[in-house]
Amino acid sequence: MVRIASLAAAFTATAAATISHRTLRELEIADETEIMVRFVSPNSLAKLDTESLPREDRALAVFSTLSADSAIATAAGVELAKAAGVEYTAYWIDTLLYIKGAKKDLVDQLSGLPSVESIGPVEVYDLPVIKEDGPHVAVTNSTVEWGVTIIGAPTAWARGNKGKGIVVASIDTGVRLTHETLQTNFRSANGWYEPSTKSKLPNDRHGHGTHVT
Repeated sequence: MVRIASLAAAFTATAAATISHRTLRELEIADETEIMVRFVSPNSLAKLDTESLPREDRALAVFSTLSADSAIATAAGVELAKAAGVEYTAYWIDTLLYIKGAKKDLVDQLSGLPSVESIGPVEVYDLPVIKEDGPHVAVTNSTVEWGVTIIGAPTAWARGNKGKGIVVASIDTGVRLTHETLQTNFRSANGWYEPSTKSKLPNDRHGHGTHVT
């Protein structure tokens, strides 16, 4: 069974604190636990005017703004994590801080920060095992799967929209780089990120991500 941890944790705050019941329970059972800390966001993105910017500049402006917001919001939490000597990761896309091996005193210190919105566990989900129904059917260039037809892709192709210059990304179980359809279309520059194993090359130990991509 393949297990993946989501970056988005469940944050059910108690009336008296920002710590979820589940996290408190885990700390009663064990000496330490994994937590996701959500901080109050400056929400500078809402004030950002990107309409007049070219596409690439607009994307960079959004990235820079979110990164700055995250750095400012999580700063106090990062300092506490450093002082505790625990492993941590701050995420630029949101004001989230992941901490591994958080003890009760660190959790209490974090909950006392005015910038902390909530503290909760890292949710883990089990992926169903893919079952092979039978022999694979060879796919040719003339074969269009039903899902592709339903979304109207053939109509878009007929109008000359072939996706040139567009980068398509997926967040899934990974991608098998040796797949015949994907191996020549992989964008090697900033085209792969593996949060769990930190592998440098695309891989897929499950198969779902490759199929979706």
